[in-house]
Amino acid sequence: MHLYAFLLLCLISCCLCETITWSSSKSGNWNVASNWDKNRVPSTFDDVVIETPQSGSEFTVTIKDNVHVSTITVQGNMFGKVTINQEQSNVEG
Repeated sequence: MHLYAFLLLCLISCCLCETITWSSSKSGNWNVASNWDKNRVPSTFDDVVIETPQSGSEFTVTIKDNVHVSTITVQGNMFGKVTINQEQSNVEG
């Protein structure tokens, strides 16, 4: 019985997982849904992707609350700059 419950939980967790990407090209708050490509704030099972801006550009993602996500990946242009500003919060991923 416990094995079936565990397998069901794993299946549900896997189905809820989604990649969500920062879609704003400028600085902004993590908790604003319009800054994300799915028009929602990432949640516990999501894989977060933040693309670096164009060469010579930079932006800051500000996190004011605790954040729990599956993974956080910063990728893209090596000459752009992303700052994750953590204001008295915890980021887990």
